[in-house]
Amino acid sequence: MKNNTIKNMMDFYKKWSKEEGIDIPEDISVDLDLNPTIFKVNSNKLLTADLLKTFKIPHVECYSLTENRNFAVEEAIRFFREREGEIAIRGTKGMCGHNTYFPSNEEEIPKMIETLLNIPTLPLCSPRYRCEYEYGVFMVGNKVEMVIRKELNPITNMHNLSTGAKASVIDDPIKLEEIQEVAEKVSNVFQTGFARIDIMDTKDGLKVLELSIPNFKKFALQNEVCEAAGKELFLKAYQHYIKQ
Repeated sequence: MKNNTIKNMMDFYKKWSKEEGIDIPEDISVDLDLNPTIFKVNSNKLLTADLLKTFKIPHVECYSLTENRNFAVEEAIRFFREREGEIAIRGTKGMCGHNTYFPSNEEEIPKMIETLLNIPTLPLCSPRYRCEYEYGVFMVGNKVEMVIRKELNPITNMHNLSTGAKASVIDDPIKLEEIQEVAEKVSNVFQTGFARIDIMDTKDGLKVLELSIPNFKKFALQNEVCEAAGKELFLKAYQHYIKQ
């Protein structure tokens, strides 16, 4: 896996990099020095959860519903009843809130399963945690470089910036320390080089949601503070992985 992460950010930072005198070639061929495992995990939430469970890291559980439609629907309904409706149905593929559904009744479940199977992707069930904040932890070289706080969008019931959630740079030292401790455990397991770890702040404590490839565009467009922070982090990643 080459540095698609850097390429994803180039459109947004091209003008800024020219102003700063930073030469970012169009065709970058430098490896980001990421353990390939992270990319497999990034495309498979079930594998992510299994590995985190193995290393006893608090995380949002995922349960496979299999590719058999009828069995998947039956299992999802059973899980819905066990959790008193507090579940999420999602696919192994998909980030930024895509392919994630929150059924409000049992009748909605078959259609959700059908949609996921038609993508195609393996349907999963997860407990639904209602929380005000989710944190995006940006790692560069296995080190926590920045933590952003994403506030729940009450309309979409999601924390994704692509669905309208608001972001800010977190400056609470106690919360930062708690988040950093969890993120470093994840980084040690997956040997993350340049990655984002999403962590939910639930009533049961911090829980890892997933690992992602960083993209700062929507975050940086939030406000001037976010833009400045995004530029600083991009520069660190640039220096760490490209300028060496």
